[in-house]
Amino acid sequence: MGYPGVTFRNYTLAELKMDMDALGRRIADFQDTIAFFEAAGKSNKEVEIRYASRVKGLYNGLKNYQGKLEGLQKFGLIGKKTAQEKTFLDWAAASPRNYAGTVDALAAFLKKNEAFSARSARLNAVTGGSTLLGQALTIVRAVPEFQKPDKDRESAFQDRNIPQIKMSIQLAERGYVLDTDRAYFKYTLKKQLAVPVEQVPAALRALLAQKSEKAIDDYVDGLYAKTVLASPEKRQEILMLKPAALAKLDDPFIHLAIELEKELKAVREESKAVSQERPTSRRPSRKPSWPGKDPTTPPTPTGRSASPSARSWATPPGTPSIICPKRPSKASWKRTPASSPSPCPRRSSSWPRPRTRPVQGRPAGRRPGLLPGTRPT
Repeated sequence: MGYPGVTFRNYTLAELKMDMDALGRRIADFQDTIAFFEAAGKSNKEVEIRYASRVKGLYNGLKNYQGKLEGLQKFGLIGKKTAQEKTFLDWAAASPRNYAGTVDALAAFLKKNEAFSARSARLNAVTGGSTLLGQALTIVRAVPEFQKPDKDRESAFQDRNIPQIKMSIQLAERGYVLDTDRAYFKYTLKKQLAVPVEQVPAALRALLAQKSEKAIDDYVDGLYAKTVLASPEKRQEILMLKPAALAKLDDPFIHLAIELEKELKAVREESKAVSQERPTSRRPSRKPSWPGKDPTTPPTPTGRSASPSARSWATPPGTPSIICPKRPSKASWKRTPASSPSPCPRRSSSWPRPRTRPVQGRPAGRRPGLLPGTRPT
């Protein structure tokens, strides 16, 4: 997709379809959210101003996702990937090496990753539905971290970041209107009524199991009526409480955040495990040999090896790999005679290169303080 240092050419067909489906869902969610805030801002100038930055960010994200999805569909990547994957699987089945375990491991990983992604997306949808809930989650996550030695905390909650946390809590007032925040949280929870009850966050399962919009309205009104988090000063005060005092606090948003944080923490831990497992499931059991030398090397559209290593197709076996630096060090100037051949065929063996034009009145090809043909010592 054009990101430096990243390629998605090794995606399987299942991964490509999963990403395209996710893009479609994000586009629909962004469009719904934009429509909600624009409608709320039409009759209230304060709402329009306070949510302007958020709406602008949503539009930027929407444009990004729409462009990606349009590109994937325009070039028919599903059809190309289907044919490419069939060629690979046919080769794997006919190979004398046993690739069945690798293919099965990848399929199992993708199934687990799809379930994890869906669970994570549902949690994010709920936690992003209210600014006050987001503030409560920040407090609930920060308070236990503040009790640890600084070196043992998560980096976001170390001492160097505490001023930024306090500032974000204070400046949150500029980005929301209480009544609109309440209405948007109701809107978010009502969208969850279409999700099977067993898949919604456990903290809200009893509420959403009622399948009642009135029950949601009453629940959310109760949250906003009894909370003290609408005051930035109170939020700053609660941020510095001890965990025991925080748990005893009679605030419905804090209690909801404590329950949601249990699931969010599990998701964060699972995310680390998934990220570690992902490359393992896609690593071949042995690096394939140079293409053309081994009949077990799978065919690819580019004629390159299926090895994940970028050098496995670029250099025949036994050839030493050479990394051509952009600029040799001073030590290399001393060690390498000017007449020695360069290991990099695209660069001259001599350094520094002569200048092509005068600089500050000096003749071209000269460095200050050096005689022609000499090098720095």
